[in-house]
Amino acid sequence: FRRLGALLGGLVLLDVLVVSLGAGLPLPGGLLLDAAGRDVRAFLLGAALLLALDDERTTGAYPDWMQVLVMIGLLGCGSPSAMVAAGAAYLFLGRQRIEARIGFALACAGGVMAPLRSDMLALMDSRVQIYMTWLAGLEVFHADPWILLTGLGPGPLDLQLPEATAILLGMLDMRFTLPPHAVPAFWMRLALVWGALPPLIFLGLGVGITALARGRAVAGLMTLAMGMGLVFPLLYNGSVALVFCLALACALARRRDESPKAEQDLPAAP
Repeated sequence: FRRLGALLGGLVLLDVLVVSLGAGLPLPGGLLLDAAGRDVRAFLLGAALLLALDDERTTGAYPDWMQVLVMIGLLGCGSPSAMVAAGAAYLFLGRQRIEARIGFALACAGGVMAPLRSDMLALMDSRVQIYMTWLAGLEVFHADPWILLTGLGPGPLDLQLPEATAILLGMLDMRFTLPPHAVPAFWMRLALVWGALPPLIFLGLGVGITALARGRAVAGLMTLAMGMGLVFPLLYNGSVALVFCLALACALARRRDESPKAEQDLPAAP
């Protein structure tokens, strides 16, 4: 994870530099790497960063060059949800120097605020669909709370925007139909299709695994997954689901492997 994360971070950094030199602005990449995969790369880099939270050798140290490449790559992806989740998890769960953790958290905050600048508002266009589907989903549940129990099924989803939002967007018809895969947010898609029970089960499993697991990497990975699931397909994306399961298995296996070693070091009972 460290080496491949550093490699991916280096590729993202190169991509951002090429785009910046061409446009004259420090924009997220999209020339060498597929622009549509920014959130996927951000999740992979976040997993590579947070999986190292249990490495006791880094306690009180500064990030090494591999971690720095991972951090820069994460910032270069320009994914607000990944920066918020990974930045907060690294700040509160990390073992490294406090100034390094605060510095990365501030850099993530700056990356989240950057699209609000007038010369970068174009980056907000890709997030309009996320906001619209969340508002439409909440409107559906508000109009018929029973849908929280049954869901709308795996077929096309009949949604409608709140009247005030439709007027603001200049839409004459508040109703529209979307296939489930067009809803980018994992939690909202799961609730719209199957009801509120599956999301609650996933949340309960995540909280339970985090509470029972030793170390901090599991908590960091769960924070990243739950945060990005608000705006990203998460487990509906095969690449992300595979990496998340592997990272989670590595974090859990590492703590299990360390426990017997600690027990072997204890003196035998007379």
